[in-house]
Amino acid sequence: MTAISARASGEGSGRGGWAALHAVLMCLSNLSKSSWPNSSRSSAVPASCSLIKYPISTTFETRVVPLVEVEDETVSSTHIRGLIAAGDVERAGRFLGAPFMLEGEVVGGDRRGRDLGFPTANIVPADHLAHPGHGVYAAWAHGHMAAVNVGVRPTFETGRGLLVEAYLIDFDADLYGEVLRIAFARRLRGERRFESAEALVEQMERDVEDARRVLAG
Repeated sequence: MTAISARASGEGSGRGGWAALHAVLMCLSNLSKSSWPNSSRSSAVPASCSLIKYPISTTFETRVVPLVEVEDETVSSTHIRGLIAAGDVERAGRFLGAPFMLEGEVVGGDRRGRDLGFPTANIVPADHLAHPGHGVYAAWAHGHMAAVNVGVRPTFETGRGLLVEAYLIDFDADLYGEVLRIAFARRLRGERRFESAEALVEQMERDVEDARRVLAG
C-alpha cells in the first residue's frame, strides 16, 4: 500500500503539475498489480516510470505504508468484498474497523411485508456496489434495531430483482423517499423458500427475536 503527496510550484503548478501527478499514480497503479510488495526496493519501479516527463520544479514524495493485518490476514479490498458477498459481515466489519454499511433511497415495494405484519423499508442496491449475500441479517437502520432480508423473496413469485428489505424493530413511520443507511452486524440465516405465508411469518418472528438478541448484546 502506498501513499503519495505532491507539491507543485512555478512551471509545475496548475494543469502541468496535476498531469505529472496523474502519471505517477498510473505507474503506482501498475505496481499494485505486480508482485512489487515482495520485491526489493531497488528493483521496485518499472522502467516505464522513468519515461515520465516531470515539470522541472514539481516535487513528489512517495511513502511506503506497511500492510495492515487483522487475524493474521492481510487487509485488502478484494478480501473484504469477498467476505461481504459470502454474508460474513461480522468478519468484514472487523477488517473494516466498523460495520459494513449500505445506503439508498427507500422505494415502494409489494407491501407484502405490511400485510404479513412486518412492514419493511426497501432499498434497491446499485449493481456496481458491494452488498451482502442473500440471507437475513441483524442490523442497525435509521438508529433502530432491524432484521434485514437481502435477496429475491423466493416464497413469492414477484419477478423482481435483488432487494434489501429492512424491518425496523419497534418503529412505525413512513420512510418512503428518505435515504436509509443500514449497518450490518451479523448474518442470521440464509434465504429460503417457505411452503406457506404462515410458515414465513413464524420464521420472521424468530428472525426478529434473534436480531434483537444479537444487537442487544
